[in-house]
Amino acid sequence: MHQPMLLPSPTKPSGPWPLALRAQSLAQSIARAWSIQAEWAEIHQILRLVLELHHLKERLEDAVDQRNQLQDVQGMLESLSRLFDYQ
Repeated sequence: MHQPMLLPSPTKPSGPWPLALRAQSLAQSIARAWSIQAEWAEIHQILRLVLELHHLKERLEDAVDQRNQLQDVQGMLESLSRLFDYQ
């Protein structure tokens, strides 16, 4: 039987890795993991800010509604005041 010849991997040397190469590979893996974690942290921060913005929008809409109601009440009071002034 013919066995396929194993070619050395271009990214991993055959045999045990030299300590410096293992350290470099580990450092790169940690850097990638750190980068991914940082991206997720940024996404989490963006989502938190979007949610906060949504809550602020709701509070602003509530404040506008209250202002409109107060203006309506003020208008009614002014109308009543004019009625009493005519008497």
